[in-house]
Parts: sequence; structure tokens; C-alpha cells
Amino acid sequence: MRECLTWASVGMEDVVFKRLDDAYRPSVRGWQKYKVLETSEAIVGAVSGSPAAPRALLLGRYDDQGRLQYVGRTTTLARATGAAVGGSLAPAQRGHPWTGWSFSAGWDTRETLNLTLVRPELVGLR
Repeated sequence: MRECLTWASVGMEDVVFKRLDDAYRPSVRGWQKYKVLETSEAIVGAVSGSPAAPRALLLGRYDDQGRLQYVGRTTTLARATGAAVGGSLAPAQRGHPWTGWSFSAGWDTRETLNLTLVRPELVGLR
């Protein structure tokens, strides 16, 4: 079992397993799920919604030349989570690395996301 859990590097997110003698039974929770957890650090560079209570965080990582590159965003944050994170964010200063950038509001849309740049100081784990 442990050997198959190393497959996460090829894109497997989790493993569902059951006893060999256990049959599938609809609406019965008898199988086990093992989630593969990989963590990585990312820096909050912008938020959607209010900086005091953001709805989503736009994340980046520094490349080899020291430039903050966009790597993705969070799903919509719960209100309590947004309020907690908002207390650690500060407005962006002049010369923010993403000044002038635009971000898509979603897949298959040309609409841009309404966002606020913040100081790239808060690091989060994914």
C-alpha cells in the first residue's frame, strides 16, 4: 500500500480502498479514503473582495530572477477565514510586482477579476 502512495507525483490526489471481501453497498460508508497531502508555500499578492475580509487570495512565488510570478488563487474563502486573513494584509506600496496586470475572473471568460493588490509579505501553505 505504501508504495502506491508515492504515485502522487504523477497527479494522483487520493486512494480509496476497501477489504477484499467487502462488496460495494450504495449509501453505506464502508470504504476508506487516504488523501495525499502535498504542501507548498505561496505569497499573497492580491485579493478579491475587501482587503479587510478577502473572498479569495491570489498567490505567487518568486522565480530565479526574484520576480513574483502568479501561480494561482484560492477557492472562495469562508467569511471567518477571510476576516482572519484580512487582519494580516497590508495595502500594496508603489512598485508592486503585479501593477498593471489583469487576471481572468474565471475559465472561458474574458471578464477580468476585480482585485486589490496587497504587500507581498504574507506566506501561506497549500
